Amino acid sequence: MPSVSPPSKGALALKTVKGAAMRPRAARRSVKAAWPVAKLGVKVGKPFVKRRVRLTGEQFVEVGANAIDVATTALTTLAVYAPVVASELGLVELETPKSRRTTPSLVAGVVIGAGAMYLLDPAAGEARRKQVTGMVGKGSGDQQVPAP
Repeated sequence: MPSVSPPSKGALALKTVKGAAMRPRAARRSVKAAWPVAKLGVKVGKPFVKRRVRLTGEQFVEVGANAIDVATTALTTLAVYAPVVASELGLVELETPKSRRTTPSLVAGVVIGAGAMYLLDPAAGEARRKQVTGMVGKGSGDQQVPAP
């Protein structure tokens, strides 16, 4: 059952054409304003439609029949696409995330891990720890601090 009857659609179309004929400048502005909104609608709606098509007919009917599922779907859609919509309409500028420099952290982790494996080895770790302690102790024991 259509929400608007065919005679009403015709009358509405006639009023729209008459208004556009009387105010051509407003009609041009409307078309210019509608283009970004239409582009946004396609950009936002395309993934949503793809996801809905993936659902089987039975799942689609179940989701549509249950009011809680419909509300959840609407809220999820709003949460996912609200930043995209705001960005496309120019209301908000999204910041691009800074790329993290992971290489120095990775190298530091590898060095710390290798040092721990070297010194905590069950077979030869005790001898290595004594050797490192001896090398560190030699360097600090040779220097004397002058008295003030």
